[in-house]
Amino acid sequence: MLAFIKSGKPFGQIIADVCAIDFQKRGLPHTHILIWLHSNFKCRTPEDVDSIVSAEIPDKFTDPKFYEIVSRFMMHGPCGLANLKSQCMNEGICSKKFPKKFKTQTVFDDNGFVYYRRRDLKDNFVIKNGIQLNNRYVVPYNRELLLRYNAHINIEICCQSMLIKYLFKYISKGSNRCRVVVEKDRADEIHTYMNCRFICPYEAVWRLLEFPIHSRSPPIERLQIHLPLHQNVVYSGNETLPSVLQKPGIKKTMLTEWFARNRIDHEARQLYYSEFPHKYIWDPGKKEWIPRSKGFSLGRLTYVHPASGELYFLRLLLNHVRGALSFDYLKNVSGVVHPTFQLACKTLGLLGDDKEWEDVFCEAMATATSPQIRNLFVSVVLFCDVADPEVLFSKF
Repeated sequence: MLAFIKSGKPFGQIIADVCAIDFQKRGLPHTHILIWLHSNFKCRTPEDVDSIVSAEIPDKFTDPKFYEIVSRFMMHGPCGLANLKSQCMNEGICSKKFPKKFKTQTVFDDNGFVYYRRRDLKDNFVIKNGIQLNNRYVVPYNRELLLRYNAHINIEICCQSMLIKYLFKYISKGSNRCRVVVEKDRADEIHTYMNCRFICPYEAVWRLLEFPIHSRSPPIERLQIHLPLHQNVVYSGNETLPSVLQKPGIKKTMLTEWFARNRIDHEARQLYYSEFPHKYIWDPGKKEWIPRSKGFSLGRLTYVHPASGELYFLRLLLNHVRGALSFDYLKNVSGVVHPTFQLACKTLGLLGDDKEWEDVFCEAMATATSPQIRNLFVSVVLFCDVADPEVLFSKF
């Protein structure tokens, strides 16, 4: 299915995708797929949505075959008052929020959430368990995928960042687990337990036959960021400190070898750190960057919280300086080597002038008490991008 989706026929040009196979304790495996459309094919109007997603029952007289597929695979319920014992019911309410409200046309709310067209058509319904189900019970679908695969395929358009975070979390949630508790003494507050992985028969067969479990495109290279001599070092518990320090390549990291590659390769100096995986491949065995002969990869710098201090400002510089040769090179602005990465960022104009934080305190002074203002100052310095905390403190 993923190959057909990436062909562009159902939705248009696909620029990225993530796919994961999920196994439930009962039933056959199913897949979750996230796709990103090219900007030319993004859904910006209700007409764009209606062209690829529908939430209505097709006409059973003009399109009987498709009506049969939708009736069989894409109707939710019956639930609610019609069937209080349905699996989706939770405290008398459908957990999937069915039945939906009728909509004469597809609309976007203020947050970009899509409400699909569900017209109130009296003569268009499906009989399921002796109950009439109308468009309020239709699970959104794509006509071309249903006709091709004749199966339950739920299609949703996602326009909210919070939903995207949830979907990523759901796809990468990991395997099912079960806990076995062994009690030797009922009076003991600390129980010995085993945290076991649960593998159902379907997943066992899937893995024995070596079917794919997960895929993503394009490939992503996670780039390390660290301050000088602050990189992570992996070692076993029985190793001594001298033996760890004597390991070959212990001082080599993605970042330090990016500096080294830039010193000997003129073409490499034309790239930002994040652009490097597009032209070079990281060899974890040799710990060096080598020129790429085929394919490509997207580089993504590890996230750093603004309250992380110098590490945050180092990351900021790596996004704005090409072909750096060393950590001091990043601090060098117009021939002056600054003592900190923060001062280098400030000189380059990458930090604001703190006016927005000054406005925050001006507003707070009208109603807040002195302890509240002090707490506000600490929060702003810890969690916000303040260019000069000392000046801000002196002013207020």
